[in-house]
Amino acid sequence: MNTRKEFREHSQLKVKLYESYLRRYLLILGQVKHVKKIAIYEPFAGPGKHDNGEDGSPLVAWKIINETKCHSSIQKSNPNIQLELWLNDENKDYTDELKGLLNPPEKHNIHIHNWTANEFCERLLHAPTNGDTHKLWFIDPFGYTQIDYSVIDNLLSQPHTECFLFVPLSHINRFINSATKQSDPAHKFLQWRGITNNIDSIESFAECVEKSFRGVNRYCYKFELKHNQNRYYLYFITSHIFGAQKFLEARDAILVYEISQGVISSDEAKRVYDKEMELRFEPKLKEFLKTKRDNLDIYSFSIESGFLPRITNSILKKLEKVAQLDIRDIGPPTGKTRRKGAFYIYKDVGLKIEVTWNGN
Repeated sequence: MNTRKEFREHSQLKVKLYESYLRRYLLILGQVKHVKKIAIYEPFAGPGKHDNGEDGSPLVAWKIINETKCHSSIQKSNPNIQLELWLNDENKDYTDELKGLLNPPEKHNIHIHNWTANEFCERLLHAPTNGDTHKLWFIDPFGYTQIDYSVIDNLLSQPHTECFLFVPLSHINRFINSATKQSDPAHKFLQWRGITNNIDSIESFAECVEKSFRGVNRYCYKFELKHNQNRYYLYFITSHIFGAQKFLEARDAILVYEISQGVISSDEAKRVYDKEMELRFEPKLKEFLKTKRDNLDIYSFSIESGFLPRITNSILKKLEKVAQLDIRDIGPPTGKTRRKGAFYIYKDVGLKIEVTWNGN
């Protein structure tokens, strides 16, 4: 089996998701005045272009960085922000190609290295940074043994850090079912993630991995990529709820695009997708609202569950129409009456209302 070739077939969708998130991430974060630097890291950068000539993640990142620097909002609010791109590949031919495509790298705040992935991560993890620096890691390897798990744990524990992590679960699952030694890489992966229960399907395996990355103030979401019978997952991990929301926006944009391909309009695809998401989230939201919750509780619960505020708002509006919600104003007096259908499900709005579901 040509594993490298098989993984490349997923590259277009992975890069599309990465591009969609990165564009939102840089534009929003770049306008925050106390953020002085945003650094993007790729331990497995590759040559910069795919075999079919399409841009790979390094070139996509570089183009978005340039777009962001020139954006009027950035020029107005944070014109001196530094946007850095750190690229690495152990294959010297690849790094030579990157240097040719991004010539001269130093002029564009691009740093290209020819180290092992593990060395690259360790060196940059221990590089001194200030609290005004934000980091985004895109770890898209052709295997899952090339970076020490302790290094990834250290990376994820750093403040102001987001991470995309590609995991070939079908390959790991295949080795788990055939391996006899507990010391093989597949079992080491399970030990790292603390997965001890029997895995009855690749879907449950993916769920277990997703849950294992979650924690107090840590969000994790998976994005599935299929090829024949094999399934691979791109996990997004962040400690910041707004970063989590930006990822969900990027994910939904990609999934709506996939639905619309050659079949229906993008508007109709969005309606179909939103309806499916509402059906999935409504029972869970009703259960959550059996206990009195404020608007910020509902916002956090929605993002943690993997649903955007627009989905939550749509469900709440429907429940309000059939008088299944008890709603009470709790915010500071403003002299204004709450508008019907307003639930204030977004970040930094402050406490406004309490909501309880009273239906059956």
